[in-house]
Amino acid sequence: MIQTTSIALNSKMVSALQGETVKAVCAQNINETEGLAITLRRNGSSELCYIQFGNYTFFSRNCTDLMNLEYNKPTKGVYAVMERVSVKQSGVYSCTLDKILPPPVRMLSQLHFSLTVSALPVVEVSLASSSSIDKETTLTCRAWDFYPGDIQLSWSKDSQLLTNSTRNDSLFHNSNGSYSYISNLVVSKHDWNEFAQFSCQVNHSTLKMPVVKNLTLTQSGKDKCVLCIMTFLGGTIYSLRSPVSNRKYGCKIQNMISKCSACFIFWLQYLVLKTSSDHHWVFSGGNSDCEYGAVYSAE
Repeated sequence: MIQTTSIALNSKMVSALQGETVKAVCAQNINETEGLAITLRRNGSSELCYIQFGNYTFFSRNCTDLMNLEYNKPTKGVYAVMERVSVKQSGVYSCTLDKILPPPVRMLSQLHFSLTVSALPVVEVSLASSSSIDKETTLTCRAWDFYPGDIQLSWSKDSQLLTNSTRNDSLFHNSNGSYSYISNLVVSKHDWNEFAQFSCQVNHSTLKMPVVKNLTLTQSGKDKCVLCIMTFLGGTIYSLRSPVSNRKYGCKIQNMISKCSACFIFWLQYLVLKTSSDHHWVFSGGNSDCEYGAVYSAE
């Protein structure tokens, strides 16, 4: 959580990042010390915070959550303090200083400040779907919870910017006032190769430098491939010890085609099975469910 504080002294414009604490001048040069009240409002709506004070002491306070008014005796000023501000709190605020005692109530001063709350984008890149290495794979880059809505997103492969690739981008306005951006990149067989690294770069006005997220297709599914390989090797060793005609060993791997190289599997099969010269092995490929295996038959 962001814990820094934005302080606006004698300024009508206040900028902050979502999650920060904002402290802005609400009233200043208070010379009278008795029978005073200050009301804080946003966009002319109902009061957010109301205090009564006298002799430099608050004796009545009514403020909403995470909102407060503080009096500073040395500076003779009152400050509006807003904790963990959100994008929704952007707007124009007014602070009205009234003399309530003795009646009638009369306004002594009124200050305004404009608050703009920005939000850093959260970025994530993932493998959305895959049909086959021979066909295409879809990568997704998401940036969410950012404000303002202007954002730049680009894709690259092995540090080379992709400009002619098929992509589908959408910008969404969230209920909390922030924005989300989703970019789907379709990677064809021509663009895909073993150990290719795809990168999503996001740039936003709140960032000191762009955010870059990387995804390597072959490495992303390594753990699942290991399980398949172990299963296949176990079945192979068992069959070599006790040959049985027409025994089929296979394993299903979810998203095999997008995450593991089929050639790598066949290469392992070759290394293990070439030691058996008195048997004939016919390698079987896979369908859309990524089922790979080998058919054993005695000769």
